[in-house]
Amino acid sequence: MENRIDYYRHLFFQHLRPFLDMLAHQQGGMDPMEWCATVNRIASSVAGSPEQYLGKDLPNHEITGQILKEIFEAFIHEHPVVSEEILAM
Repeated sequence: MENRIDYYRHLFFQHLRPFLDMLAHQQGGMDPMEWCATVNRIASSVAGSPEQYLGKDLPNHEITGQILKEIFEAFIHEHPVVSEEILAM
């Protein structure tokens, strides 16, 4: 089962890579709150219609949701939001 989940994790990441690359590129030029809202909007869109973004051959809804959550949490962890207020402290 774990090999299957790893397969889907890799597959989903490959499908989402253009979106994640775009978000990473936009991070420096956007207001931190606006950027976070954009990340959340994309994550919600993908979770709401995974077939549209990831294809038709998906695991059950629970596994798909968990993998998407892990991918977006890892992305946020790798791209922390630093606001000007924090830098001013």
